[in-house]
Amino acid sequence: MLFHNLSVGDNLVIRLGTPRIATRILGILRTSEMLQLSREAIQRFGVRTEGPQQPLAALSGGNQQKIAIAAALTSQPAVLVIEEPIRGVDVG
Repeated sequence: MLFHNLSVGDNLVIRLGTPRIATRILGILRTSEMLQLSREAIQRFGVRTEGPQQPLAALSGGNQQKIAIAAALTSQPAVLVIEEPIRGVDVG
């Protein structure tokens, strides 16, 4: 699931929570860690974007799908079930 009202970077890290992007005690966001994780995911998954601050809605459908998959994998799940992950995506 994507949040179209948030940026690319926020969509990539929003599911991580503590301790990766927020402190345990007060829940203060670690913005520098969020930015670093976002940039790494953008590069790793080859997302064509101006950067983590770009609105998600400004991306093509294929790049939005890359964001959805990257966000799911960034949380390092033990199991990931996806149905038709590349439906409607350009072969290139």
